[in-house]
Amino acid sequence: MRFRIVAKSLGALLLFLGLGGLGPLAADGITGNPIWPWLVMSGTIIAVGGGLLAIGRGASSNDMGLLEGVAVTTLVWLVGSVLAGIGLWLPAPGSTPIDGWFEAMSGFTTTGSSIFGGDRPIEQLTPGVLLWRSQTQWIGGIGIVVISLALLPLLIGGGGFKAFRAEVPGIDTDRIAPRIRDTAFILYRFYMGLTLIVFLGLVASGVGGFDALCHAMTCVSTGGFSTYDDSVEGLSSAAAEWILIGGMLVAGSNFGLLLHATRGKVDRLWRSSEFRLYLALIIGATIALCIMLAAGAPAYTSWHDLVRDSLFQAVSITTTTGYGSGYDTMPGSWADWPAAAQLILVFLMIGGGCAGSTAGGVKLVRFLVAWRAARRELRRYVEPARVTPIRLGGHQLKEPLVLQVGTFIFLFFLSWAIGALLLAALGSDLATATTASLSCLSNIGPGLGSVGPANNWAGLSDPAKIICIGLMLLGRLELLGVLLLLRLRAWKG
Repeated sequence: MRFRIVAKSLGALLLFLGLGGLGPLAADGITGNPIWPWLVMSGTIIAVGGGLLAIGRGASSNDMGLLEGVAVTTLVWLVGSVLAGIGLWLPAPGSTPIDGWFEAMSGFTTTGSSIFGGDRPIEQLTPGVLLWRSQTQWIGGIGIVVISLALLPLLIGGGGFKAFRAEVPGIDTDRIAPRIRDTAFILYRFYMGLTLIVFLGLVASGVGGFDALCHAMTCVSTGGFSTYDDSVEGLSSAAAEWILIGGMLVAGSNFGLLLHATRGKVDRLWRSSEFRLYLALIIGATIALCIMLAAGAPAYTSWHDLVRDSLFQAVSITTTTGYGSGYDTMPGSWADWPAAAQLILVFLMIGGGCAGSTAGGVKLVRFLVAWRAARRELRRYVEPARVTPIRLGGHQLKEPLVLQVGTFIFLFFLSWAIGALLLAALGSDLATATTASLSCLSNIGPGLGSVGPANNWAGLSDPAKIICIGLMLLGRLELLGVLLLLRLRAWKG
């Protein structure tokens, strides 16, 4: 491990994060709220970033390897969330440093689990806190590393592709452009454009400018933080919910394929078996939810509300956004739905969206590979001599990649089980422990039990919150990289 390279890269990224505190500082300053918490937060982040840059002075990232890239990516989430949590602790009465860290990690990992709500209403938070919550998710959606790669070479030289590979979700990452800096700029422009489109759509639907900005950022990042306790229901606009459905659908799709589609290669979307599965799951889940809710929830008197709420929750959970809807019909949102309908949404939590998107979860492409590998092994029982390569998108997959997919899925379910066991040991009931562990690992937000969509996560003990923080980080950074750093050999110079 080349520690000076890690220090220099991490310091540069933290300097950019520190500048992000200007937004909430301005928001609270304009509305007459105290700005000293933001001065403390930004000053601390910049000081730490500057110190790390000094430690790494003279290091060249041309020598950055995969291990250093994984270390930078993991540490920027850990250190960044601890420091950014200052802005979610100091201005919020009743919060603790652990609460601030939890909320910031939930933001950067685009999980959306919140310690606010209930007896600490989200609506009573200052505009600065509301904006910073949304900003953390917007930054986390595209990735601090990916966004900064366009500027990082100016500070530390080349070699950024190692960090890029460690952050971008999916089983493989092709360069969208020949140079990583160009790739970062293309992704950044696309992300900005999508945010702007959702923002303008929300404003056109009658949503206020501030609420529209916050929800646009948390929609395209598939994060799910809202400015209201009852999530998007607080916007009081069915049109806004339809716009958010569209935004979530796009954000949960493979950004690489979407960029090709904008260049006239729309057929590449439909040729993607993962994208077809993505749409089929959402459509199938929506139909099933409509049938179950119509049969078991006579509270729905409008077909439009029934279809919209069913589709909204299917999209929100599949893309791991975690917004809630339908509070006007059922106070607990989908936590009050029939058990079978809840179970469908829990299953959707596991799969997640498409690789190369801002969504969490296992990613549907991995399940496609696992299914085809399982089918091949079943055939081998009948025809032992048969050679059946596994193909995806017209390309034959190498066996090490197939093995890596199986390893990832095993580690995902193992991490889920261990997380649920630890939460149960700390006093959570079965529904809370199992769904909270899955929700954090898949970066979704709401679960069931005491962490349902109508509740918050403040009731968890500090040790339970720290376990959830670890699960969020594992899920966001795709398990293998974080687990690699837990090996002592990885830290030897």
